[in-house]
Amino acid sequence: QRTFLSYFLILSIVSQSLYIFKLFNYAFSLSFFLVIVYIATRGRFNKIGLLVYSALLVFLLLNAFASISNLDILEFFKSFLLTAIFLFVYISTFNDHSRFQLKINYSQVLKVVTYIIFSYGAMQIAEGYFLQSHSSWFFLDNVSISTATEHGRFEAVNFLGYTRPVSLYYEPSFFALTALFILVVNDNTSSIRVVRVLSILSILISFSTTILIFLILYYAIEMIKNLNNKKSILFLILS
Repeated sequence: QRTFLSYFLILSIVSQSLYIFKLFNYAFSLSFFLVIVYIATRGRFNKIGLLVYSALLVFLLLNAFASISNLDILEFFKSFLLTAIFLFVYISTFNDHSRFQLKINYSQVLKVVTYIIFSYGAMQIAEGYFLQSHSSWFFLDNVSISTATEHGRFEAVNFLGYTRPVSLYYEPSFFALTALFILVVNDNTSSIRVVRVLSILSILISFSTTILIFLILYYAIEMIKNLNNKKSILFLILS
């Protein structure tokens, strides 16, 4: 069970932009089923969480009802379902999950996922630089949610000629966001050096300005949390 769940988690993370099937033109990936597993095993609300969750859903429904004459029912249903699932998972994370721990080798998951997404991203850079080709950006188009049709869409604005890698994902910033997620999880669980280094490198080669800012803010906050001297904190802020 431990091995199965670990591989399932690995596949779910690396294939977030790849779908298994479509229903009503909505793409279902392994990540969707990972969320279902989370809800089934760890998704729990306390009374306040349930109240907040219910209020948010009622607000969304009332807002939709107010403009029902101009509403695309199918598109609204897909968006509403996605939002409801996200809110459920997010609010339930504030609960105590000590009773619902999954038997997963998180260190193995972090290392394997990092190796895969960084290696594929680095291969794309090598292909673009040495072969002047960009086929690996579109290799998985048949099962990808990407709408890109040419590599120019991924060219860095401030570094012309550099095509930003997307790794196994549909967009460079999503590649960087996944790397940031892995970095944060690693720093708070396993603290594997190679995972930290490759995650940061993934963010840098993606040229995602937004995620780079989040990376700087994350480490700035970590530094402040680790500083006990109030004068040091003030100096850091002023500098």
